[in-house]
Parts: sequence; C-alpha cells; structure tokens
Amino acid sequence: MFASILLFCNACTDTLHIVTGEYTYQASGQVTLDNVRSLILEHEMGTMDILYKDPSTLLLTFYSNDGNTYTTDATIDEKNIDLFPFTRLLSVKYTTQESSILGGVVNLEHTEDYLIGVYGSGIIYDNTIIFRLQYLGNGLAGEKKLVGDEITLVARKK
Repeated sequence: MFASILLFCNACTDTLHIVTGEYTYQASGQVTLDNVRSLILEHEMGTMDILYKDPSTLLLTFYSNDGNTYTTDATIDEKNIDLFPFTRLLSVKYTTQESSILGGVVNLEHTEDYLIGVYGSGIIYDNTIIFRLQYLGNGLAGEKKLVGDEITLVARKK
C-alpha cells in the first residue's frame, strides 16, 4: 500500500515538472454583453509561463501580446489543471449601425473595457494544454455586464 501511494505521489510530481515551462497561447470565444449583444472576441495571443510553486500548486503567468500580464495559481491532478479564479482587464471591440441624420446608415466602432473574473480548467495533451474558461465581469465605464461561457485557450509548449 505504501509503495502505491509513493508511486502516485511520484506521478503527480512528475506531471508537475513535465508541465512547467514556457508556452505560446491563443484564446478565442464568444461573449454576451448585457444578455443582448453576442460578440466573437478578437483572438488573444501571448506567452505563458508555468512554474512549480509547491508539491501541489503551479504558478501561471500570462503575457498577452497587447501588453497585459496576469497571474494565477493552479492545482494539477494527473492530466487536469484547475485554475484558481483570477481577475483581469478585457477590451472588447464591436461595431453598431445607426441611422444618420443625413439619411443612410453609419457604422460606429466601440471599444469597451471590462474587469472580469476568469474561471476554468485545462487538460494536458503531451505538449499542449487546452483550457476551457468562463468570463464574468462588469464594464469599467458603465453598468454593462459581460458573460463568456465557452472561451478556449490553447497553450503549446515551446
């Protein structure tokens, strides 16, 4: 029995060390603003570092190509990574059409910033981790709410 527990612990430790390293990532998905407007997010790309923090915890640091950096801890169980919830800033761009006072239709470009909570988990496939994330947050300039239930972040080890 002790030997099997020792093997299990070694497998967890091996997985922790195998998954650590530098990754490139791309995130994509769809969000809803105020339960009305559904938007496809622009692809977010960057690098991610995964560091061994302690026997059961990893530290993930995301460096987005847009200059934002955010971190979170995660636990690992064989091939599954569970992220601790964290907050980050998300800029959302979209276009609306409105009637012009001169007649016709005018396209208006909008960019809105949201402070969102990020929740989710990932599955490890060799040198790739696929995270399924959820976004939930509020607009910084108003009362708008943002919800994203199916955000995918694919990270590949360098």
